[in-house]
Amino acid sequence: MAGVNVPSLCYEPRLSPQGTCRLCLVEVDGLAKPVAACTTIAEPGMRVTTESDGLTEYRRLILELLLSETPPTQGCPRCSTLGPCQLHAAAGRYGAQEDRFPRLSQRKPSQDPNPFIRRDYQWCIACFRCTRICEELEMARAIVPSGRGQSTCITSFPGDRLLESPCTFCGQCIHTCPTGALMDRKVVHQLGYE
Repeated sequence: MAGVNVPSLCYEPRLSPQGTCRLCLVEVDGLAKPVAACTTIAEPGMRVTTESDGLTEYRRLILELLLSETPPTQGCPRCSTLGPCQLHAAAGRYGAQEDRFPRLSQRKPSQDPNPFIRRDYQWCIACFRCTRICEELEMARAIVPSGRGQSTCITSFPGDRLLESPCTFCGQCIHTCPTGALMDRKVVHQLGYE
């Protein structure tokens, strides 16, 4: 509301704040450690620093860790077809290096043959915007997180097939995804990406 651009990858204005990505950390006078801006209640007289050398370095580190979980930027389907995705735009803003950390094993693309939503989870950063919008806004719970830590993946039941799930193919998950993990198959095909 103050017009300050605080970076975030998990924030979605239509959903309740979750504080998953930790990119929105800010410094609050009187508190020893930074706090997530999205889950911290503003109070009268609160003095908040949204940009500092320490916050910039912290955000760069977070982004570099996320980049180590995904393929190289030049292969991003969203960046290649629609312009910079939120992950890669933030990485550029904070000067995050793709090769600072060794690449981790990537999540696998879904083998779901549905004709509407392309689900390539090697680009997933586990922000859970897609699963939360499916649950909180659409009330379908067609896609859900499964596993823990680096093994976390997004799936649907039964058998990871959207056509057999409660999915209505509304597209909300596609529109909220900050990377190229979820895309409209028609758009991707028309733009020649697959």
